Amino acid sequence: MAINPARGEPAGVHVETEPFGTAKPGLGGPKAQTGAAGEGAYVEMDLTGSAQPTNVGPRRTAAIPTSDPLPLEGLNPTFVPVRALWNLWYFWR
Repeated sequence: MAINPARGEPAGVHVETEPFGTAKPGLGGPKAQTGAAGEGAYVEMDLTGSAQPTNVGPRRTAAIPTSDPLPLEGLNPTFVPVRALWNLWYFWR
């Protein structure tokens, strides 16, 4: 129930803020437009007051400064899987 901080600059947990872009993988997906390490799932949560706006790609992003894992308690987290066309496992469930 915690998110590990990124190793880059600025250090901390990097997030996308409202209005959100699509979560679908591909050219307009989060990896291409936010510099995310990968695609496939995300966590929706309340934004902390310490978030600082960043300029990474065309989407609105922010960084929550921390050198320790960010606990999700009290932030109302929702874990959301993203269905990809290439992942046929979702069709057999």
